[in-house]
Amino acid sequence: MLVWLFFLHPTVLLLNTTDKIAVVGLGYVGLPLLFSIIKSNVSSNVVGYDTNSAHVSNLQSTSYLEEYIQGHCTDYSILQGNSLLISANPSILLDSSVYIVAVPTPLDEHHNPSLDCLTSASKTIGLSISNSPSLEGKDVIVIYESTVYPGVTENIASKIVQRYNSNPNIQISFGYSPERINPGDRVNNIRTIKKIISADCSTTLEWMDMFYSSISDAGTHRASSIQVAECAKALENTQRDINIALVNELAMLCSRLNIDTNEVIDAASTKWNFMDVRPGLVGGHCISVDPYYLAFAAESVGIHPRLIKAGRTVNDGMPGWIARRAVKKLVSLVGPGKIYNCLIMGMSYKENCADLRNSKSLELYHCVTSYGFHCDITDPLLDRPDSISMPLLTSLNTKTWHESGFCKYDIIILSVAHDEYKKLTVKDILLRCTDKYLLYDLKNVLPSTTKNLIKL
Repeated sequence: MLVWLFFLHPTVLLLNTTDKIAVVGLGYVGLPLLFSIIKSNVSSNVVGYDTNSAHVSNLQSTSYLEEYIQGHCTDYSILQGNSLLISANPSILLDSSVYIVAVPTPLDEHHNPSLDCLTSASKTIGLSISNSPSLEGKDVIVIYESTVYPGVTENIASKIVQRYNSNPNIQISFGYSPERINPGDRVNNIRTIKKIISADCSTTLEWMDMFYSSISDAGTHRASSIQVAECAKALENTQRDINIALVNELAMLCSRLNIDTNEVIDAASTKWNFMDVRPGLVGGHCISVDPYYLAFAAESVGIHPRLIKAGRTVNDGMPGWIARRAVKKLVSLVGPGKIYNCLIMGMSYKENCADLRNSKSLELYHCVTSYGFHCDITDPLLDRPDSISMPLLTSLNTKTWHESGFCKYDIIILSVAHDEYKKLTVKDILLRCTDKYLLYDLKNVLPSTTKNLIKL
């Protein structure tokens, strides 16, 4: 039996294979984490909780779970021989020694951090601890993985947990280990990405080091404080966002100069210290969100984050710019006075991923239709009638790739570079085109010699 012995504050915490670990939030972060804990055998008592009862019910369906796992590149085999104990009833959390919070932290309509899910989860955990008689005189660890701005864990989340725990004989310590999940990536995953860890005391940090090392082959990096770890998470994606904004702005310049943006980047990349970043749409739940968390933190201490917000402005404006450019090119090529037929290849926010959150391809769809285009959209990861994402797409003209073959389009926009699309030949795509057509390759997939081709 695996037994870990640590001294937490004045008492002793024994963590062995019977101690209960609870994962709060079963989305793209929490579910793979739950699977990894089960696989690691750190504990035989692992449970998952999510407030979305429909989602929990679906996860209890084998077909849904297999599709979800495939879309998030998680190994389904780790569940073989293990039961998946999940529920939308908070009673499943009772008597847990460890809580790991992986709930969404999105933005509100004003691009400000929305912490509603985080505060609600913290309240639920506090009540669960308070209502667990078996924890009397014991220690509990609460770890947050959700993206936040510096100060949230200690100044907001932990205080809520303490407020709703009415049992003074239960000692609670807090840690923060930001998620680094990359949906659709089969190489960089929960086992191969190094985990940043931080805690409010050295003993909890030691515990987290042992715990995360057991589920990650890449090991851990110890931050000196929780706020350092919180800030590091926001910085990771803010840096990426600004770099993409730079090359997106370059793409606008190159389009005016009538030169190939990717050729420019290829040439610049011959210098040893040049960062090879390509233009494109920036959506999803990290790169398009985290910069606003860092900007919020800056403004809260009187700093105006000009560069961070400028990067967001450029990247948020790309779907509109692409649509305007498509209209101008089509009018020049085909002529005015007709309703153009358009096909957008790709719905998800990134390649090889079935995630639609903050998808700029869907935003591009709406931009194109606002110009009077008839627009269809397709995606090989989402085009099955029983796809878990199809209910979100009822307002769109969705087609399977096979169905799109019965239509003729004036313009086809390759928006997401799924592997399935990379396997297609130019001829496969041209079979769907009218005699006068335009191909708009946003991901630099098609050969530069392709007729009537424009790229970013």
